[in-house]
Amino acid sequence: MKKGFSLIAVLAVVIMIALGTVTVLQSVGSQTSMKGNNLQEVKAQYFAEAGMQYALWRCRTSGSGCATEPLVIDGTTIAINASASPQITLTVNYSNV
Repeated sequence: MKKGFSLIAVLAVVIMIALGTVTVLQSVGSQTSMKGNNLQEVKAQYFAEAGMQYALWRCRTSGSGCATEPLVIDGTTIAINASASPQITLTVNYSNV
């Protein structure tokens, strides 16, 4: 009788440890996913700001209007349409974000 009880007790402990391990691994995976999403959002924000600053700089320094060529930063292409003055439109194609 004691051998059977010991087996059940050991199995219960192993199951509890396995459940705890699964919970921790899911939490770590979730944290990693959220970190990756946050990084993409931050990169997108900085790309948009860089494109806008570049477009404004081109408009101020160009003697012939605000026509600008696409800006490429770290493999990401930022198309800038500044023809609809005073509004500047940015289109960003994220290749590696």
